[in-house]
Amino acid sequence: MSNNVPIDLNNLSKPAAALIAKIETVIVERKAEINTVSSHRRVEQYWVEEEAKRQENIENITLGAIAHLTQDADPEAVADVWIAFFIEKSQIESDTALQSLWSRILASEANAPYTFSLHTLALFSELDEVEIEGFIQFCGFTCEIEDNRIVPLVFDDNGEIYNKHGINRETLMCLDEAGLIQFQSSQTFKLHVPSKRVIADYYGRRFRLVMPKATDNELDVGVAVLTEFGLSLAPICRSGPVAGFYEYLQDRWR
Repeated sequence: MSNNVPIDLNNLSKPAAALIAKIETVIVERKAEINTVSSHRRVEQYWVEEEAKRQENIENITLGAIAHLTQDADPEAVADVWIAFFIEKSQIESDTALQSLWSRILASEANAPYTFSLHTLALFSELDEVEIEGFIQFCGFTCEIEDNRIVPLVFDDNGEIYNKHGINRETLMCLDEAGLIQFQSSQTFKLHVPSKRVIADYYGRRFRLVMPKATDNELDVGVAVLTEFGLSLAPICRSGPVAGFYEYLQDRWR
C-alpha cells in the first residue's frame, strides 16, 4: 500500500497479508497501464492528484476488510479481474459508512470466492445513499429461516413499528425500483416450508414455529421479498435488530 497508511505485514494474519498483497499487485499493474498512456504533463498531474484520493479510499476499504476475514479466507483464490473491477467501482467512495460496506464485500469475497458477481458489484455501485440507508433499515426486519435464508418480515407497510424505523410505502417502492426487493401492497408473499417445524432466527433470538400440516406448508412473510440482488447484499447490510420487533413477531406468530 502507499505511505499514507503504514502497515507491518508481520503483525497481520496470513489471510490479511494475502489480501493486501493481492490488492497491491492489481493496483501496480493498473498504474503501469495508465502511465503508458499518460504522457502529457497536465494530464499526468491530474491523474496523480486523483489517484492519490482513490488510493486512500482503496486503502481504507482494504484495511476495513481485515476485521471481517475468517482464518481460512483465501484471497489468492479471488480472480484478478474481480479485484480490478472491485477497485474500479469502489475507489471513488470516500464516505466512511459506504466504505464499510465495500470492505465487507471485499472480505466476503476473500472468505468465499464467487460470493459476489461482477454484475452485483456494478449494481451496488449504482445505488445512492438513500437507497442503501433504506435497505439497511429494511434488513433490520429480516429473519434467517430454515437453511439460513434471509427473509424479510414486513407485514404492514403502514405499521407503527415499521414506520418509526423508516420503513413505509415510499421506502419500499424506492427499494423495489432499485431492484433490491419485490413489493406488493395488495397481497402477501408466501414462503414454502417443507416440514412441520420451522426455526426462525432473529439476530440470535429463535422462534420455533409449528406448521399446520406435516409437509408442504406455506408461511406468510409479508408484502416484500428480496430479489437475488437483495439476497446477495442482505448479509452485509444486516446491521442489527430493531427494538421491539422480536416481541412484535412473538405476538403475531403466537
